[in-house]
Order: sequence, then structure tokens, then C-alpha cells
Amino acid sequence: MKLFDNPVGASLVFAQLFPINKSPLKGITFILIISMLCFPLTQSNAQLCKTNQYCKVEDFGKSYDFRGQSTYGKYSPGDTCKVQAILYSGNDIRIMTCSEPKLGQVQFKVFKMVKEYRRIVDRIEQKENQIPLFKTDKKGKPIPKLDDWGKPLRDNYGDIIFEIAAYKKVSTVDTVWKIERKSKELILFDSRKGSRIYNCSTTETEPIMIEMIVPKTNDPKLRTYKGCVGIMIGRIFHTTSFKSFAKSE
Repeated sequence: MKLFDNPVGASLVFAQLFPINKSPLKGITFILIISMLCFPLTQSNAQLCKTNQYCKVEDFGKSYDFRGQSTYGKYSPGDTCKVQAILYSGNDIRIMTCSEPKLGQVQFKVFKMVKEYRRIVDRIEQKENQIPLFKTDKKGKPIPKLDDWGKPLRDNYGDIIFEIAAYKKVSTVDTVWKIERKSKELILFDSRKGSRIYNCSTTETEPIMIEMIVPKTNDPKLRTYKGCVGIMIGRIFHTTSFKSFAKSE
């Protein structure tokens, strides 16, 4: 074991070499020295997994660039993980997963969230209205109200005003509608249907989701085992303007 592989051992060594002074300020300085020496030597799981490639060389293809959005981590059997990626317009895309053999065949699916709108009933409102029943003559025609000169009265809209005999209650039912909006998964690819690699060409820039699924195991020894998994996202650039911009940098 190297000297600084164990932070506790490193602390003891430095404690012997540099005894802590009773001054509070010097004590703090000592603690900061220990922190600066130990933490840079601890690599993250993602960085460790990145250096250990489990993909087949031929799966990378000749021209795909996997450096931009690929992600790595350590997972146990039965774990799932979702990551978001951006597929840029005018690219050929290749997505795949690579994992330690002990984890089995890690599966993944690619999907995007789409909005769905539909008209649904919000509520039903029941109302009671009063409808006027007009007085009628012998021929069954409504009798108009007359002014002092014997001419029919008219309302503000110019319609004739008729004599009202009574009011009739009538119940009406009104349906109030609303628009429901919800998001749903639109599956673009699922490795459980046979293929291990997702290839596509993009015509517009859009976000996607990738869900990685580590299969469960019946082996008690492997249930708590954590192995490396890489979600590899590669692309081939076809946008001329982007290539020119990249070269100018």
C-alpha cells in the first residue's frame, strides 16, 4: 500500500513529523495541509471507470466522438439510472452501454418527453332558468303590450314586448371543459428488444433521456457488488459551420 492510500495512516505520519503547536492558528494550518495532501489523491468512481473501458473496440466506429456527453459510474445489480443528453442537429448519433462482465448484460432505453393535450370535462353545472309564458289571443298569437296610443311597445333592440302570463322554471345543464396537458415517454430505442447499439441521424436539436438498467442477480455474492458502467454517447459532425468554428478555436 502506498503511503497516502490510507488517509488515517497519512495523518499519523504527518502528526509525528510535524507536532501540532498549542496555538489555535498553527493547528488550523496543520489540518489544511493534511486536507490538501489527501483529497487530491482520491479519484471519483466515475474517473476510475472512465479509465477502464469495457466496450468492444469495433462498437466505437471509425469517426464517432464519444468525449462530449458520455458518463460513467459504479452500480450494483438491480440499479437503474437516468441521464439527459442533447442531440445536436446535423449529427450521426451512436449510443451504447459498456459494463463489467460481472454485472451481466446492462440494458438501456432512449426516450424523449412529449407533451400531449386533450379536452376533458372540468365540471357539470346545473342551472334553473325562468322562461316567460306569453298571453295569447284566440288564434294563439302572443299579445303585445300597447302604449297610450295603442301601438306595440318595443325594447331597446326594437323587438316587440309581449304580455307575460306566467313564468315557467326550466333546468339546464352546462358542460364546462378544460384542456389537460401531460407529458409522456416516447420510446426511441430499447436494447431489450434485441439490438445493443442505438444509431440515428438528427435534423434538429432536442433533449433526450437515457435510462440504464442493470439486471438483477440471484448470486448473493454479487448483490452488493459495484461495477463500472459507461453510458457512451458519440456523434459524427456533419454541420459545416460547426466544423469551421471548431477549427478557428
